[in-house]
Amino acid sequence: MKSPPLDLNRFYFRGDSSGCLLIHGLTGTPGEMRFLGERLHAAGFTVSGIVLAGHRMTVEDLKAKKWQDWYQSVKEGYEELRVSCKTIFVSGISMGAILALLAFLLAYEAKSHVAALASLSTGFFFDGWNTHAWQRMMLSFVIHMPLKYCVDFPEGEPYSVKNPSVREPFS
Repeated sequence: MKSPPLDLNRFYFRGDSSGCLLIHGLTGTPGEMRFLGERLHAAGFTVSGIVLAGHRMTVEDLKAKKWQDWYQSVKEGYEELRVSCKTIFVSGISMGAILALLAFLLAYEAKSHVAALASLSTGFFFDGWNTHAWQRMMLSFVIHMPLKYCVDFPEGEPYSVKNPSVREPFS
């Protein structure tokens, strides 16, 4: 049986006064977080799955964005939830998890609070472990140069899952 196509759009599910802000990863879409969002909504939460600035557009649009633009997207999603939710939880995956950590800055700026934070598959740095040796060598040189915005290190199977016992169920 063929699985349904992934919904790439932002989502918002109205629930009770507890809200969950869900943040997708770099080059991702809200669809990455939709399954979690549907489960949280089924449990009664109001859930917002945002689209980060520059995503769902061209590669050039994405490259033109900085972390501050993504932070603004998170801020707008947070403010939208604050209108109808008394308690807010924040979760992100991959780079979205790093942005989720900034939710405490958001709460401070808004003079509110974040009830809890869940960082999923947080990557604090790209080590290129499953790229070619020449790419890993090049990475150490370009990471500190403006050239880093022009270089792409495509990742293949097994997509950042180093531990073979974790990968096994999906093989």
